[in-house]
Amino acid sequence: MRFTKHLGLTLLICSIFLFSLAAEGIKEQGSTGATAQGITISEGIHNPNGAFSNVFIVRKTPGISNIPEKLTNTPFLRPSVKLTVFHINDLHGHITDQNKTKGDTHRVSQMVSLITKERSNEKTNEVVLFVSAGDEHTGTPFDELSGWSTQEYKKDPAYEVLGKAGLDVSVIGNHEVDRDYDMAAYAIEKDASFPVVSANIAKSAFLNNKTISPAIIGIANGLRIGIIGLTTPDETKEHTAKDPQAEITAPLQALDYYIPKMENYVDVFILLDHLGNEADTRHHVSVGDQAVAKRAAELSSKPILVIGGHTHSELNKDGLDNKNVIDGVLVAQAGSYGQYLGKIQIQLEQKLGIYTEAAKEAQLIPIKTRDDRIKPGSTAFNSMEHDSDYDIAFERAVVNPILSLVSEKMEQPLAKVSNDPSFSTEQVLAQRYLGECGMANYMNDLIVTQSKNFPGGVVDFAAFNASGLAKGVNSLSEVTYGAWFSVMPYADNIVVFELTGREIQELLQSNAKRLVRPEELIGPGKANLEDFISRGFLHFSEGIRYTIYLGSEASKATAKQITLKGLPIDEVLDKTYRVAFSSYIASGFEGWKGNTIGSGLDESIKGWDLARFDKLDTGLVYRNEIISAIREKGTIGPKDPTRTLLDGRVAVKP
Repeated sequence: MRFTKHLGLTLLICSIFLFSLAAEGIKEQGSTGATAQGITISEGIHNPNGAFSNVFIVRKTPGISNIPEKLTNTPFLRPSVKLTVFHINDLHGHITDQNKTKGDTHRVSQMVSLITKERSNEKTNEVVLFVSAGDEHTGTPFDELSGWSTQEYKKDPAYEVLGKAGLDVSVIGNHEVDRDYDMAAYAIEKDASFPVVSANIAKSAFLNNKTISPAIIGIANGLRIGIIGLTTPDETKEHTAKDPQAEITAPLQALDYYIPKMENYVDVFILLDHLGNEADTRHHVSVGDQAVAKRAAELSSKPILVIGGHTHSELNKDGLDNKNVIDGVLVAQAGSYGQYLGKIQIQLEQKLGIYTEAAKEAQLIPIKTRDDRIKPGSTAFNSMEHDSDYDIAFERAVVNPILSLVSEKMEQPLAKVSNDPSFSTEQVLAQRYLGECGMANYMNDLIVTQSKNFPGGVVDFAAFNASGLAKGVNSLSEVTYGAWFSVMPYADNIVVFELTGREIQELLQSNAKRLVRPEELIGPGKANLEDFISRGFLHFSEGIRYTIYLGSEASKATAKQITLKGLPIDEVLDKTYRVAFSSYIASGFEGWKGNTIGSGLDESIKGWDLARFDKLDTGLVYRNEIISAIREKGTIGPKDPTRTLLDGRVAVKP
């Protein structure tokens, strides 16, 4: 008995001693306390509605700097802590999805109800976080409140709502800079009540030390949580007109720098990455969740979570999937558009002054969809959203005032649709990836017409990517601004290139390899045409006509019988044309910068490098120019009402 008591006391003293060594890190003699090489750690903002009592900003710096006492003189570690992390990614503005027929789906308010319940039951040895892996923006009418300049800016609905929902931290995703770096920074300054992180955005005049942080260390119930943000280098705008020096650096190099320097001052790492998951074919992912997990496991002995976004992956949907545990590191994503709220729980046990993982769980909680047409007694009734599922007070106090700001504009009638079946959602989804698409024909022809007002003059041709079309509209219906917003959810600018006939010919050869082929629509794992297929297949205005010959496989597909403005391609190889693209494609995304196309295509198929050419960013928004042209015309339909939208400008043959 005496021996057991002495042994326990000895272990207690040893654990205190070892913990003090770990907490102090590199220490100078004297009163300055703990110091670190290569980083500064200073106190920053924390969301008063969130879990952190303190947040410390971690930045790269030359030389040695002091470490705040709160990170070194922490209370003795509890024997165990349960860490719960709620997570979202790729919300894309789906705060509340309005539907006059079915009723509104209150996505964030449902999340608030779930998180509030968990936090209200939180004990002293429990921590409940709420984090986002980026792309809060672009996809719904809420975006229009952000404007395209500080003069137009009213508010950032996503940042304001998520802050009041208790979000603790978010990372910069590629769509955060759709309206350029200056507007992203302005939105953070005005409406983000939580830290926004990215460790690999460099040289920006706007997203810099004044607005974002590479990493943070948050303290919640005594637990020190290190969070590092990573932004995709594959699909984020760089070197823009307003921010010409801005660039996205290598994500793993950022981890190499920050993790070892933060190691002594954190108990747990959470790596918030908007990079994508390598197992998903939605986007080409050069470095993703799995690579981040592997590298982090090499760099740190602390418990680590990787919470990702960008590919809209539904990881751990039905519980923890061991395929998502990489070298002991749990990888998580929660789908997209607020369809799920991810939930991770980790049991931490303290051993000799250091926390280790004792157990972990993960799941995706479905956010229910509203449909008031479904009555009690129906088998689907319980799976639908009802008033008891969401925080009504939060919706009324926080979301409704924002909805009122956008409702007038979104409900404004735009124009009546002509009687053409190609405008329907059914036809748009059936056509966009397979060949000619009536809706895309209509939009590209409008851009050419509208180009009389473009900087630099009219364009000869316009192109639009299939993945930028999300829906259609009903024939003979009155379409509102909001309905058209759903057709074109992405806020891309119009960018003009000067390309020769020879270069357009090369572009069309690459395009021929990108469409979804007949054999991909049959058998196990067949392509779902309602999904987002990120191959960069382009549609063109009427001046470009050609035939795609499929060949025996995608790599053998070719474009032939090409004519430009009615002339055979061989007669105009050296002639220069002005061609309008969306800024998304102009930046080289979806395989248009000479890289692997991916998204189900063989890795050997490389894209054509459009991004290498000089270009003029008009500053005009693709969707806005379409709407302007529709308003000027007064109807939605082909310019010649005797013609149909499908005119044979592209044919597909075996």
